[in-house]
Amino acid sequence: MFDVLGFKQLRALRGTSGLHRLYMRAIVPSVQHAAVSRRKTVTVDGQPCLVPDETSWRVALRVFSDTVVYMTADDGLDSFLAVTEASFELLRAGFCGFRAPFRGAIGHGDLIDEPAHVLIGSAVEDAHSGEQSQAWAGCCLTPNCQAFVQDAGHLTAWDEVMAKAAEGADEVNGKKRWLDRRLLVEYEIPTQHKPNDGPIRYGTRRGLAVDWTFNMYEGAAQKSFHPSDDRRAMVKANNTRTLEAWARAKNG
Repeated sequence: MFDVLGFKQLRALRGTSGLHRLYMRAIVPSVQHAAVSRRKTVTVDGQPCLVPDETSWRVALRVFSDTVVYMTADDGLDSFLAVTEASFELLRAGFCGFRAPFRGAIGHGDLIDEPAHVLIGSAVEDAHSGEQSQAWAGCCLTPNCQAFVQDAGHLTAWDEVMAKAAEGADEVNGKKRWLDRRLLVEYEIPTQHKPNDGPIRYGTRRGLAVDWTFNMYEGAAQKSFHPSDDRRAMVKANNTRTLEAWARAKNG
């Protein structure tokens, strides 16, 4: 589950009609592209356009207001890989210039997806709680989800998948890129908690977060937030820049 950070500010700056245009031209296409494994080229008004291949959905999706939900049919390894890849792609899209970065969490639990677009289940609650508890633009596994994938052996299997992919790379540097492309990294995830009375409390928790910095232009975190004097917005922006600097130093 993801939210668009700064949604109210975007609406105030652009108006509802302007925000709708931004959604249809940038945000919704980004959500759709992240949810598929292939793209195709179609001709629109005589111009070639790259669009999602609707035969290659790796996750199901729902979009309502500033919230994006990705869903899988089960909690097997392939589904875990699919939702993590989709989350990685969506996070990257949020840092690509339209100043609408995403914050999300990958949760785990049961889920009923009604044809009438009704979502009910502990997976929704887990992802929503995990998403709201973060103080940055980024994405992490909820503690519940992390415990599940560890117990299920998905993290070990992920490393095996990456190692096998590296075997097909011809060059030493190519193999290194495959092996280094671990989208989940252990990190001190910045957290926030709003008690019923009193100010927001900030902290951290150790967990697995999505490293969105691969092949991303330097300074993406700096350029993806609107300037603001609001302390909460400043905390989120600073925490996002800290992750980018840490990841770039780690990845070389």
